[in-house]
Amino acid sequence: MSGYELRSAEAVVLVGGLDDSGPGTDAGRPPSLAPVAGRPFLTYLLDQVLRAGIPRAVLCTDARGESVRATLGDSYGELALAYSHCPQASSSGGALREARKLVTSSCALLMKDDSYCDVDLLDLWEWHHVHPAHATVVTASVNDAGCFGRVETSAGDRVVRLIEDEAAHGPAFVHTGLCLLHTALLERIPSDRPISVESELFPRWIDAGGVFAYPSQGTFIDIRTPEHLRRAESVLRSLAVPSGARDAIGEIASALEDLHGEGP
Repeated sequence: MSGYELRSAEAVVLVGGLDDSGPGTDAGRPPSLAPVAGRPFLTYLLDQVLRAGIPRAVLCTDARGESVRATLGDSYGELALAYSHCPQASSSGGALREARKLVTSSCALLMKDDSYCDVDLLDLWEWHHVHPAHATVVTASVNDAGCFGRVETSAGDRVVRLIEDEAAHGPAFVHTGLCLLHTALLERIPSDRPISVESELFPRWIDAGGVFAYPSQGTFIDIRTPEHLRRAESVLRSLAVPSGARDAIGEIASALEDLHGEGP
C-alpha cells in the first residue's frame, strides 16, 4: 500500500472528553486544549496526521466545541479541519454517528484527544490492509493496565475481547485510542440512545470478527491524570514541529490568549 492511499483517508478526532474526563474538562476547555509543553495537547495529534499526509481531520466536539474552533480555526498548516459540533452529545458513539455526515473517505483514522501514541501511520495503514480487518486498534504494552482498556487477542492478532476494568492491574497490552476503521461501521451506530465506542461498539465489532490489533513499539502516553500530564510534558516537548505547522502554532497561541482574555 502506498502513501498516496493513506492520503485518501481522513482523521476523526473525539474531542471534549466524551465518555470520560481529564485535565481541562471544565465548562469552557476540553482536554484537547490542555497545555502540554507550551501548546494544546491536540496539536500533537494533528502533527501526526499532518506528517502522514492525511489531508483532512474531522473534530467531533461537544458543547465546548466553539472554544476548540476559535482556537484552531479551519486549518492546521496544510491540514484542513472540519467540525462535527454536537452540543447534546453525551457519548462517543453518538459523536461518531454525527461525524459520519462529514466523513467522505472509506477508511478513517480514529483518535482520542486525551492520548498519544508514537506510531508509524503508513505502516499501520499497510498492516490494516493486509489483514481482513474492518477495524485495527493500535495497542501498546504497559506495566499497569488498570486505567486502560486491556486488549486480548487470538492467533493472527485478531481481537477477541476489550476489557474495561480499573481493578485489573498488572502488565498487559492496552488500546491506545488510535484505530483505523472502515467508515461503513459508523453508519450502523444506533441513533435512539447514547452509546459508547469502548464499551458497546467495539464489543459488537469484535463479535463480528473483524477487529485486529496492531502492536506498537512507540511511546504511549495519556493526559487523564496529573501524573500522566507531567509525563506528557517531558516526552512531547522533545518532538519536532512539522514545518507546515509552525505558523499555525503561533496563531493558536494568540487565539488562546484572546480566549483567556474573554474569560469571566
